[in-house]
Amino acid sequence: MRYLTPSSRPGGAALAALLFLVSLAGPSLADPLPDITLANVYLDQYCNIHVSAANIGQAGVPLGKYPMSENVRVAVYLDGQTGSNWCSTYLSTFDPNRSLSHPAGSVTGQMGRRLDPGQPHEVRVVFDPAASLDEVTKANNSITRTLTCQRPLPDLAVTSVTLTPPTAAGFCEIKVTVRNIGQGEIPPDEFSHGYLDFSAGGVRNGYSFPYIDKAGALRHPGGEIQVSPPGALGRVARNQAVTLTVDADSDGPGNHQSTIVESNEANNRVTRVLRCLPTFQTKPLPGPLAPKPRTIPRIPRSR
Repeated sequence: MRYLTPSSRPGGAALAALLFLVSLAGPSLADPLPDITLANVYLDQYCNIHVSAANIGQAGVPLGKYPMSENVRVAVYLDGQTGSNWCSTYLSTFDPNRSLSHPAGSVTGQMGRRLDPGQPHEVRVVFDPAASLDEVTKANNSITRTLTCQRPLPDLAVTSVTLTPPTAAGFCEIKVTVRNIGQGEIPPDEFSHGYLDFSAGGVRNGYSFPYIDKAGALRHPGGEIQVSPPGALGRVARNQAVTLTVDADSDGPGNHQSTIVESNEANNRVTRVLRCLPTFQTKPLPGPLAPKPRTIPRIPRSR
């Protein structure tokens, strides 16, 4: 018996072309698909949101779905949000090692935002809210948990602003002490954006925390640093006065917006009037002006 191919039958060329187009349109019903399920959402010690996802399907997520242009995201909705999300991250950032591109692959990713301490929040996480990825089912693409951030907070305080005695060059040097008087640590990402800001006479300058506190002392409760403002801001000429403002939690030169979540923001910024005055020392008078020792006469005792 001779079998006819679709193209050799009457009208077969059109049928073959149709079948070819169907094959290009997408996976057939028989093709395996990935199936992403969200297994957990939790907070770490700094209250960053972490999400665990697993691929329980028979196929991996296509590598072509990882670029940002494909709009496959993981999104967080806070306290009943609909429409716009509270934060989101692209699949390529959430799963940098492409673990979900394999069946049975799993990954735990950080969402890039943290909850502030205080009240509980309803946290709903959705994988691929735009439905850009073909899966076995979308029913397991979301998870909701009530989470509360209970971490102790740091508290940066400017504890002293003082002057050294005048130097031979004729100026006093400013010394500023900053201390973490709180009960908690400063998270690494907040510390990396911290800035110690000084201003006087219309001039502003300062230091980033990683530059001035390389050991990270301020990150920990009880940690302390002592610094001088940079350049001319750190000196006061003899017999002169300056009004210096110090901000221990600024987001950059001249800005006074907090970057570190603290238990008390009121003690971050202080203003002091500093006067460089000569130091007087008491010296003995010379020569005949010096006081003479006194001799107390001896009084005989009566018998």
